[in-house]
Amino acid sequence: MYQASVTQTEGADRITFSRTSPDGEQGFPGNLDLKMTYELNDKDELVLIYEGVSDQDTLVNLTNHTYFNLAGHDSGNILDHKVVIQANEFTPTTDDLIPMGEIMEVKGTPMDFTSPRRVGDDIDADFAPIKIAGGYDHNFVLDRDDNGKVLYAGELIEEATGRVMKIETDLVGMQFYTGNFIGNEQGKDGAEYHKRDGLCFETQYFPNSCNVESFKSCVCKAGVPFRTVTKYGFTTVG
Repeated sequence: MYQASVTQTEGADRITFSRTSPDGEQGFPGNLDLKMTYELNDKDELVLIYEGVSDQDTLVNLTNHTYFNLAGHDSGNILDHKVVIQANEFTPTTDDLIPMGEIMEVKGTPMDFTSPRRVGDDIDADFAPIKIAGGYDHNFVLDRDDNGKVLYAGELIEEATGRVMKIETDLVGMQFYTGNFIGNEQGKDGAEYHKRDGLCFETQYFPNSCNVESFKSCVCKAGVPFRTVTKYGFTTVG
């Protein structure tokens, strides 16, 4: 169970959820004290702040799986949304969607979102990583030095409404998922959500980084606090 607290400051409202994950929970070592803060500020940003510390070395790779559809939650699929991902590489996977250390350039492939492109353009392309995932469900290697700064990672554009969402993070990877396995889910105001009616931008360490030496490690050392920040900023154009 999480404890919740609310704080308000000039220009921002925050809610923080905290709990201790006890040693051995789900097989993970260490008593891990966690805090998750959601901030809404007067810059029209949703800021996610992940914090914690463990009393033993343990694995921590927290992310956010919110679905976005800038045309409205009941507007249908997201194939006409345009996406930018600031990444020249991605991590291909095995047939069960696990990266094993290979890194591939996006140039010349359906994975290239270095400039704005419709989600639906190549979502069913005859390209092995796309066919394995049934669309997009891939970790992108964000273009950045690993300097801990919160930097631009990409954006989502819905031209009919003029809505734009910019993503910033201090993490090294971002999983782009196009709702390939949403199946007739009941949603807000009685809406029914179907395959590809929403998409996710999950900032993170690379999946399977605990087992792949060449990936940045998601091991949290005993007594060493961790903190990571992701921002989703909203604007309009046109």
